[in-house]
Amino acid sequence: FVAVVDPGVGGSRRILAARYSGRVVLAPDNGLVTMLHRDAELEELRFVESRRYFAAQISNTFHGRDIFAPVAAHLSRGVPLSQLGPPADRIEVLNVPRPVLHPDGGIEGQVLTIDRFGNLITNISDIDLSAARSPHRGKPYEVTLGEQVIGPLRVTYGEVAPGSPLALIGSARLLEIAVNGGSAAERFSAGVGASVRLR
Repeated sequence: FVAVVDPGVGGSRRILAARYSGRVVLAPDNGLVTMLHRDAELEELRFVESRRYFAAQISNTFHGRDIFAPVAAHLSRGVPLSQLGPPADRIEVLNVPRPVLHPDGGIEGQVLTIDRFGNLITNISDIDLSAARSPHRGKPYEVTLGEQVIGPLRVTYGEVAPGSPLALIGSARLLEIAVNGGSAAERFSAGVGASVRLR
């Protein structure tokens, strides 16, 4: 996986090559791997420094083309991470709040971000849901945003009528609160930091 969300391109930030749960990730060392670092098993972590795997000419503003893509190509041909540079002794990890898992299987979290559709993306992952479920829990979760009851956890948008709210695990494997065909952020006047509970 190559991730290049990199406003620090050309500056002092470093580039990471990591193996998490058997998958290789290239990313700038700017906090981009925070959630992956939190939820996946870290097997190897290196700084990318060996220029032999970079493009011949490197611009100050397009490392995605000149460094990330060539390094990814070499990795796809079998170059081991150990050839890319030294082990990373530290990496940038953002201070993302973790959800609270209760002994009864309940979870308390919060909205981390709002996507372009107005979906409220939380800090509660599918891994958190699996970890929180006690063997005695036989009922589905009910999701609450602040004091507003959203309803049971759903699998798809089609499970509710257009204009209706729902909560589901989205493509980023995080709990999202959405409105089918609308904006949850506008509907509930909710933003980053809003409380989300699963009971």
